[in-house]
Amino acid sequence: MRCRAIFVLLLSLLMFGGVFSNSVYAKPSIISKISVTKFVLGIYDPNPIMNDDLRDARNTFAILRIQGNKLSGFLFYDLKLKRISKNIRIVESEYFDGYVILFDSKDTKNSIIGLQGNIYKNGTVWIFLQEIGKKDLIALSFEDKQLVEKLLKMKLPKERIDDISWSFKIVPPKINIREIASSREIILMGGVQQRCSYSTKAVYITSSWPTNSPTTYYIKVQAKFCGPTILKSTDEYKVIVKNLDEGRIVSYGTSYREVSGDTAFEIRGSSSRPIDIKVTVPYKDNPNEVQDLIIRVSGSIVNFGYNEVSWAIKWAADLITWALNLPPIPTKATQGPIFPPIIIEGGEEKNTLAVAYNNLNIGVPGQFLQIEGIVIRYNKGPSYDITRKFYALYNVPIYYGSSSNPSHVADVETQCSLRVIHTN
Repeated sequence: MRCRAIFVLLLSLLMFGGVFSNSVYAKPSIISKISVTKFVLGIYDPNPIMNDDLRDARNTFAILRIQGNKLSGFLFYDLKLKRISKNIRIVESEYFDGYVILFDSKDTKNSIIGLQGNIYKNGTVWIFLQEIGKKDLIALSFEDKQLVEKLLKMKLPKERIDDISWSFKIVPPKINIREIASSREIILMGGVQQRCSYSTKAVYITSSWPTNSPTTYYIKVQAKFCGPTILKSTDEYKVIVKNLDEGRIVSYGTSYREVSGDTAFEIRGSSSRPIDIKVTVPYKDNPNEVQDLIIRVSGSIVNFGYNEVSWAIKWAADLITWALNLPPIPTKATQGPIFPPIIIEGGEEKNTLAVAYNNLNIGVPGQFLQIEGIVIRYNKGPSYDITRKFYALYNVPIYYGSSSNPSHVADVETQCSLRVIHTN
């Protein structure tokens, strides 16, 4: 009876315009053609968790109005009545067939936070809210095909936001990294037989609520190290980091299939988390031998699909000793312009080179960055016709979320090696 009385009161206010009067909002609307008023049902989950069975969720309802760039109304949940008034904007999603309601993150009045709204082109609308200072979730849903028809006629901006991004704000997503391929391939470069060693790892991110329809997205990151496997004096090598594929995992009941497509995943290098690539050639085996050296990088840094990159090159001082057990090397660092050739002057040669990309995004399948023309010199010692390993080591930060503010979710660490025969 109490719920029914509150509902009657709110409905009466709505009919007389006292709650949703247009005069309340003095600011001009960026989407003035949109006006929707709904009595909405939903659930209140006081403790959303991973693999939630929703047994503690309770039914709730609301009266909502979307008017231009405002979402306002009343919520009734957990025996509480709350008023809501939020600034919003609506954009078209690049990742699902529909639109996204984005809330002003700086708007903290009314003790309610707007997480996200999803408007699917079949007419289904979901709006997700949360009370400030709590871990709860208010999930409301209704149908409105006329709203979709209005949005279809408007040229709304597109953004890289999927329909589960909101869930990561309340429950940490499940993230897995798995190696899916590691091998070597023979390639022909200029008629000369060369080899590529490659490693491919997949990062999976799974939505956490609700469990009856979890969604898993993936990105596959491939690292390559290419060059000749017979070294007489000098020769050239190259390293590559590639966004090999991305998409979502689709369930077919008893089986799963990967469906490729653009996602909110991206490889991103920043000043705090650069894309790190290191190349090292072996140390001398005994005091009488002279180590191999990286003497120059003759080609430019190649990065397809973007025209902005800042980078730093240095001689590595602390080269992942767990992998190679190498002694430390003196550090040398320089800064250069966009897409510069890397110049190593005489007397500066070392056996280890590191390049860090700190302003670079690789967000589309097939895009990659590549460093060409790494020239390695075989310094002959008393022993010839020996086989040594050259290593390329990679640390690739992976982000997920809107392109304007993605979250760091994982680092793909891997290595590739080439067995190189040293001969006269």
